[in-house]
Amino acid sequence: MTAASPADRIGDHLGAVDVDAAIIGDGPAGSALALACRALGIDTMLVGEDAEWTATYSTWADDLLDRRGTELLDVDAVAATRNDEVWVYGATAHRLRRAYVTLDNQRLRSVLREGVTHHLGRVVEVTAGALGSAGGIRLDLGAGDHISARVVIDATGWPA
Repeated sequence: MTAASPADRIGDHLGAVDVDAAIIGDGPAGSALALACRALGIDTMLVGEDAEWTATYSTWADDLLDRRGTELLDVDAVAATRNDEVWVYGATAHRLRRAYVTLDNQRLRSVLREGVTHHLGRVVEVTAGALGSAGGIRLDLGAGDHISARVVIDATGWPA
């Protein structure tokens, strides 16, 4: 497991930061989105309280490939278990020739957060700029800290 470097994690005091995209919610969805934005060169800030991921996440291994068959992330690096063939039982048995992977939450978190700027904290208030203005959206984090972003994505899940 790779720990995030100090430059990737922002602790208690942030001050004022301007980014292209702010993603609220640092679970698997928000972390994956922040990594994808970073890969596209979008200046992104992930905001969340770094809560433990307690759900069990599983997927077909080929769902982690792009259209060209290239891995979107290293399956072996994030897999807790891998079953190379799956059997489904109904009126008859069916052999599915697809690998099914259960993910290791700690390794998945580490891979999805690699190089992502992550503010450990909670958003107190969101204020939108005037329609058509370049001011964007302001996320107040308390204690005078705030993030200004052109786009804000709520990835906190349900209920938000």
